[in-house]
Amino acid sequence: MKRKRAAAWLGMAAPAVWCGCGVIDFRRDVFAGQPLNADGEPIYVDDLRAITQDADLSDDEMVDALRQLGIENEALIDAIIADGLAP
Repeated sequence: MKRKRAAAWLGMAAPAVWCGCGVIDFRRDVFAGQPLNADGEPIYVDDLRAITQDADLSDDEMVDALRQLGIENEALIDAIIADGLAP
């Protein structure tokens, strides 16, 4: 009898407990003050790293790619390229 009661309780409580837990969120976290591009989308380090670590891009092409992401500050662009953002 105890097993039936426990099974019944679990059957009723499980959906309430797990409600929302099955939702997987693939968004990357956005923090306060995070740089945004012209469309209001956040700029992520992974995106910058993909540009700076692309061996096929020249420095001028990297500058153009960073500008396309929405970075307009020349000093910031120079610092990003100089650092390379290695992981």
